[in-house]
Amino acid sequence: MQTVFDFYDQEEIEGYLSEIESMLRKGHNPEKIQASLGIECFEEMLNLAKARMKNEKTGEKLYMGLEDLRFATHQDVADYRASRLRCETIIDVGCGVGLQSIAFAKTCSKVIAIEVDERKARYAEENFKKLGLKNVELIKDEAIKSAKKIKKADIIFCDTERAAEETERSLETLRPNIKELMKAYSKLTKDFCIEIPPQIRDLKIKCEKEYLSIDGKLNRLDLYFGNLAKSEYSAVSLPSKERVEGKTQKSQKKSEKALRYVYEVDEAVVKAGLTSNITPKGCLLYSEERQTLLTSEKHASSPFFTKTYKVLATCDPTQDKITNGLKKSGAGSVVLRAKVKPEEYWSEKKKYETGMTGNKKLYLFVTSKEALIAEIIS
Repeated sequence: MQTVFDFYDQEEIEGYLSEIESMLRKGHNPEKIQASLGIECFEEMLNLAKARMKNEKTGEKLYMGLEDLRFATHQDVADYRASRLRCETIIDVGCGVGLQSIAFAKTCSKVIAIEVDERKARYAEENFKKLGLKNVELIKDEAIKSAKKIKKADIIFCDTERAAEETERSLETLRPNIKELMKAYSKLTKDFCIEIPPQIRDLKIKCEKEYLSIDGKLNRLDLYFGNLAKSEYSAVSLPSKERVEGKTQKSQKKSEKALRYVYEVDEAVVKAGLTSNITPKGCLLYSEERQTLLTSEKHASSPFFTKTYKVLATCDPTQDKITNGLKKSGAGSVVLRAKVKPEEYWSEKKKYETGMTGNKKLYLFVTSKEALIAEIIS
């Protein structure tokens, strides 16, 4: 399979990418850019340029297309894993365009990167070359077959592949198959770290399930086996690297009403079922449907509280009661933290803001039992 690297060297490609980016930012359409530059593999080059313009996941200007960027590992996640999986020799199965391998190269003496897709493997190769990495070996082959070619490794990492169109994730549809992968590489080590979609439920696997978040939003789920497993469940908040671990709690006592303070919780902690592990004394779970909050009478703090609110008023969850409560609380603008369809958000927001004369930016939580009017304090 031919790529832009079969026609140009990296210096030439960087020049073309810079020109394409500049012209796109000036509003030129692709047809005009192509006519102006007259380069080979223009569609591929355009794709690389667009991905580079949208890339907020990595600090380096690496080679990847828009689809690669969609599934790319965030730099914070890659660096965290590289720190936790520090060893002599690590294997990165399904390395894609090489982002995780690049992070491993900083903490491991040797990285063996495996990728079966020809285009991705070529991009990975060029990314390693661009960064001048000397401790990364690239194997262009299928994951299970590659196990026979490797004589030594301390840890196996695998970012499993899943179909983008799947409506429900499951272990059975992941590629490579986890059981087959672990069997093939078991002669080398028992220490595995395998990334799977965090939406998968009922994980009846004996290992550590570690949920990762970035800025409070759920991002990844890694399964740790062998000596790598530290607990049953864990949650890590990035970029701070705050960690909580323990056994998951299926249920937690709920408060009948909101108390003086309300806290939004890091999604990784919620998904791991470890909310009770970060609950301060006197702080009970306040939860409705998919929204998870904690509440307490006295102000509490935790690195896993993504936002803290002071409750100004509570009322019945009807429009009239809510509107009156907002006016009395001095609302000028309202941020809805209620369950609202995205296409209805602005109309709902306008409905509550109409007639408001105050100057406060207030937050509205609505459950089946009550509405909370609050102001954010941190």
